[in-house]
Amino acid sequence: MSEKIGPRVFDAFPLLVLYRKQTGWERIRDVLDEAVDARFSHFVSLINVGEVYYTLFRDHGAKAGEDGLERIRTFPIEIVSPSYDQMLQASRFKAGGGLSYADCYTAALAIERGIPVLTGDPEFSVVESQGVVIEWLPANR
Repeated sequence: MSEKIGPRVFDAFPLLVLYRKQTGWERIRDVLDEAVDARFSHFVSLINVGEVYYTLFRDHGAKAGEDGLERIRTFPIEIVSPSYDQMLQASRFKAGGGLSYADCYTAALAIERGIPVLTGDPEFSVVESQGVVIEWLPANR
C-alpha cells in the first residue's frame, strides 16, 4: 500500500508508468483504488494530461494517445484547467530552473491544494525546497 491515504497531484509520470506497467505501477493502482474506496479524487493539471497524450502518441501512435486519455477519464482523478494564479506560480517555478514548464503546473497545483505530488521524476527535487511535498515513486528512466 501507499504511504498515506489522501489526495495527491499526479504529474504525467505515474500515469505513463501505469499505462506501460513499468516499475511501481502496482503502487499507483493502489493509490487510485484508495481514492475509490475512500470516495475522494486525486488531481492532475490539464497541461499534464496533454503531456501524457503527446508522449503516448509520439511513442506508440495515435490510438495509444487516445486510449491513454480514455483511461485517465475513468480514474478517480479530477482534471484541473490551470488558473491565472497557477500560471503565476508555475512561471515562478520555471524561472528557478530545473523543471519542465508542464511539471511546474503540477507543482503549482500541489501548492494550491496543499497536497503532495505523486511522481518518480527526479526533476521534482528542485521544488522540494520551495514547499512542494513529493511522494516518490521509483524512477523509470
